[in-house]
Amino acid sequence: MPIGIGEGIAAAQLAMDACTKALDLLKFPKVDADAVRTEVRAMQDHVFSSKRALDEAEEENRNLRARLAEARRVSDFGADFEHSEGVYWKADYPYCPNCWEAGQIPMRLTGPVESWAVAEAQREWTCPIHKAMFALRFRAAHRQHT
Repeated sequence: MPIGIGEGIAAAQLAMDACTKALDLLKFPKVDADAVRTEVRAMQDHVFSSKRALDEAEEENRNLRARLAEARRVSDFGADFEHSEGVYWKADYPYCPNCWEAGQIPMRLTGPVESWAVAEAQREWTCPIHKAMFALRFRAAHRQHT
């Protein structure tokens, strides 16, 4: 079960308290070795708990930073999109509007393919994920693909 950062800080405070108690026990002329050992063990347990909480917080921080970086990458990618003909365009290539709007997945459409089902000045493009077909006007940049 994960330990929260608050519990880790509390464990560090308890470790400091155990350290203070152990040092206080050493002030007496007759040292109770068992009592000192008990406090040192408690201190070790609390330090271990603090370390574990810090390790878990570091891992969570790393995961959150990775997710943020991915979200920024996708957002930056989509910033260059132009919406036209019902799809998103970037560098003369169409991207699926369904994929982008549903989950910001930049899914480039496959094609173009000439099809009897679309007008002469259009080409058929398909989303490889959900197989939606888009009839888009022919662009000179696509000549090499037909």
